[in-house]
Amino acid sequence: MNFPVILVAGASGVGKTTWIQQQSLNSLIAYCSLGGDGIDATYLAVESPNIKFLSELSELASVKVPVYLELGFQLDLASFTIPTKYYQKVAIVAPNSANTEWHHWADQIMPGTQTVPSSQLWRSNLSGQVLDPASLDTFWEEVTEGAYGSVQRAKGIFEVVDGRAFHFNYVQGLETDYTELNVARSLNGRPDRFSGIEVVGEAFDQTAIKQTLQDCCLADDVLAYYQDQIRQSLEVPA
Repeated sequence: MNFPVILVAGASGVGKTTWIQQQSLNSLIAYCSLGGDGIDATYLAVESPNIKFLSELSELASVKVPVYLELGFQLDLASFTIPTKYYQKVAIVAPNSANTEWHHWADQIMPGTQTVPSSQLWRSNLSGQVLDPASLDTFWEEVTEGAYGSVQRAKGIFEVVDGRAFHFNYVQGLETDYTELNVARSLNGRPDRFSGIEVVGEAFDQTAIKQTLQDCCLADDVLAYYQDQIRQSLEVPA
C-alpha cells in the first residue's frame, strides 16, 4: 500500500482515541481498533465524519488514506504483528513518564494524560438494553467514586429510555465527559445499535457492578410503556 499505517499504543485512559480523533480534524483517515471493546469505534463513527472504519486488517491493502490502528492496552506488543512491513509505532504516554514499555516499543512518543497502573478489566455488551436515566446516573457516580472498589478508567455507550444514546468517559482524577451521540432517537422497541461498558482498575467488585447495571435496565413492558408516552409527547408515530 502507498499510504502510512500508524500503530497507536498506550495505557488505558492515556488518550489514544482522542489523539487519533485529532488527526482526522483536517484530513481523511482510516481507523481500526484491535483488542478494543467497540465503544471507541462507535463513538468515533458518530462524532468523526472524516474517519473510515476497517473491520479487518485484510482491508489494509485497499485503503487509500492513512490508517490508524489503535492497540488495546492489554495486547502483548512484543508479539503483535500486522500484514504489512511498513508502519510507524506511536505511543501515547503519561506526562513525565520515562522508560516504560511504551517508550521502548515506539518510534515516536506523544504526551497524553496521567494514568494509574491497572490489572483488572471488565467489559459488558449492552446492545439492545435501555436504561432509566436517573438510575444510570446513580450507577455511574457509584462506579467512579469507588463504591465497588478502585476504578481508574470507565467508559461506555448507553441507551436511555427517551431514545437517546450517550458516551460516558471517565479517567481517575478527571471529571466524566458526557457526550450525547448524534444518532436518531430509538423509540420503537429495543435499539439495534451497539452499546456497552468497560471498567479498568484494581480489586473492584465485578459481580456487584454487573448486578447494579442489570437493575438499571428496563424490562420489555416498562420500556414499551415509556416509549409510548415519549412518542406521544414528541408527536412521533409508532
